[in-house]
Amino acid sequence: MPVVLQKLIHWDEVVTRRCYFALQYRHLITILQKISWLGDGPIWLVLMVGFPVVQGKQGFYLSLSMMLAALINVVCFKPIKNRIKRQRPFVRFDDMVAKTKAGGQYSFPSSHTTHAVSFLVSLGVFQPSLVLLMGVFVLVIALSRVILGVHYLGDIIIATVLGVASGMGAVLAVVYVL
Repeated sequence: MPVVLQKLIHWDEVVTRRCYFALQYRHLITILQKISWLGDGPIWLVLMVGFPVVQGKQGFYLSLSMMLAALINVVCFKPIKNRIKRQRPFVRFDDMVAKTKAGGQYSFPSSHTTHAVSFLVSLGVFQPSLVLLMGVFVLVIALSRVILGVHYLGDIIIATVLGVASGMGAVLAVVYVL
């Protein structure tokens, strides 16, 4: 493995552990567990079903864009996770415990974050008035995954880039096809 990659991985592990251990407060963990659970699907499902009902055609386009982004994420980025096979922090380090359900065996990249960011891109195009509120929510979802011990910060950073790419791809497909 190249030295630069080794140093990046080491930095990622150190920063992740610092975030995890610095923020282990019972009430914070409880709140982050609930937010992480919402980000695992319930909030997105409510939005995907609700927007077409409330906004008609514009809401349908938003929901379609979100569903397409989710499909892109699963088809394109799930194989990355299975190929890289990066152990989750709570598996790698004996002194860390998962404070929430891990979404699968491997850590890199974060599926929660990839989906959340890609959905935020769709919201930004079709419902820009919600971007600030949902942007904060997406940021908390992403950081919760580190604080809850199931992802490294690097998993979140790369997942953000992938989420922007899939979100833009989905939006472009919906805008130009419909």
